[in-house]
Amino acid sequence: MAFRTLIRLNAVATERRTAEGLGPVGFSQTLAAFSDFARGRVLREDRMMLLLLTLALFASIAIRGTLG
Repeated sequence: MAFRTLIRLNAVATERRTAEGLGPVGFSQTLAAFSDFARGRVLREDRMMLLLLTLALFASIAIRGTLG
């Protein structure tokens, strides 16, 4: 899920860059895409799924630690 999200964020940054008539993805567009992702402006479903999966991973680690 993390790699899928990174690839989709790269696509968002590339789309923005080409919409401006520029070439390959620049650093500022990449940072803007990550910032928008962190604030929930783009890829909301991916953000929520990544958050839920991360919490599930932490919970499974905690449960494993208490059981054995």
